[in-house]
Amino acid sequence: MLLPALGRSRIRAKQVFCMNNLRNIATAGVLYTNDYRVQPFVGPRFLDDFTIFYSYLKTFKVFNCPGNPYSRGPLKTAADLVGKTDYIYWPGSKFLDDERNGNANNGLGNNNNPYKIDPSNPKFMRVEADKITEAAVYDYCGPAHFRYVNIAILRDTHVYEQPDMCDLWVIGSNGRLLLDSTNPFPR
Repeated sequence: MLLPALGRSRIRAKQVFCMNNLRNIATAGVLYTNDYRVQPFVGPRFLDDFTIFYSYLKTFKVFNCPGNPYSRGPLKTAADLVGKTDYIYWPGSKFLDDERNGNANNGLGNNNNPYKIDPSNPKFMRVEADKITEAAVYDYCGPAHFRYVNIAILRDTHVYEQPDMCDLWVIGSNGRLLLDSTNPFPR
């Protein structure tokens, strides 16, 4: 009788640990915003680049979720903060439309960004309309915590959980932004 209860307690403890990590990262984001009067934004890979946050936290452990079955493993160097953490950062702004043809391509995808998307594409604009608009940090992979994803809002460092990732930006294992997923927890 005790074994299932102990298993649930262990999973819940990992979820709380993850929520604490997210709150710490969100607090670092608030500190950055107070220092520079803008939301943290780190170059073209802003969704999975946590180098700005590290300068406030000074530890790599906070960027790993202990309950994530698909964890990318412990970080060892500052270079690992780009693309190897267990979290995603959304600055709450629109994707920059960096057209090489002066916006004359009608959304045909000639953007120069690492996520291989074109913000002027009508399909992308439809997807973008349904996504989160507030600056947030959240789990890279959702089903780690009783089939929930943890989210921290940078405005007030509030952490909560939600049952799917439908309104969140998700990066696939190939490093590209997922737009067509019908899975509530895409990977």
